[in-house]
Amino acid sequence: WENEGKNKSIVALGEFKSFQIHSYNNTENRFSLCQNFIQSLNLKFNAQFLSYFSFLNSKDNSNSFPIAKVFLPHLQLTKINDSYTLTINTDDDLEKINLIKYYIQQNFSDKINLIYQQFSEKKESFNYHLPEHQYQSFIDKVHQGLNSIETKKLTKIVIAHTLEVKKNSNFNIIHSLYNLRNNYPDCYVFAIENNQKENFIGASPERLLSIENNHLISDALAGSASRGENDIEDSKIAEILLNSEKEKWEHQVV
Repeated sequence: WENEGKNKSIVALGEFKSFQIHSYNNTENRFSLCQNFIQSLNLKFNAQFLSYFSFLNSKDNSNSFPIAKVFLPHLQLTKINDSYTLTINTDDDLEKINLIKYYIQQNFSDKINLIYQQFSEKKESFNYHLPEHQYQSFIDKVHQGLNSIETKKLTKIVIAHTLEVKKNSNFNIIHSLYNLRNNYPDCYVFAIENNQKENFIGASPERLLSIENNHLISDALAGSASRGENDIEDSKIAEILLNSEKEKWEHQVV
């Protein structure tokens, strides 16, 4: 997880303690279940748990990720500005502790950095094509949305579609994250791996919510536009956004 604009990054390896939910009945709250799990551990130290949740309460059969998961990693490296903190979560197993010490003494960070450079410098390209039926289906949805707005059934609609890309070789996860970091420096870039070695990666421009010092913060974006190539173009784009009736209305909705 990383937000380069905020100078904060987190890398977590392994699972010292974990809890996940693949399905549950409507009488339960998955967020409360995860919170109950954390409290049940009765930890004697301040631990930073990591978690991820699906948007929907129900699980898609094609999705192998749980609908909720919270875990305490074995190793966690946190970078805030130019300060680095390595957190090691383990029990009183002396053998494990000595093994962790051994890896740290072997300067494994240099090896990871070397592997990262090799992967990030390796260029991979492939072509993909959106099938005609998917393209036409998306166009049809756009027309349906416009008709619903004209007939006052809807006031706003956001239409999206899924693009599935297949390769004969594995995707280069490190290189993909490298591209996301460079192309979207102000976004929250993330990568999550499940027990089947499948990865979910992405870059989101907004946080849903964060809690810091007992303050809950949420970002709600409206009126976005691509940046210009220079300050003059940025100023023109900003002026258009400020005077757009559409963008003003969206801000009122948000």
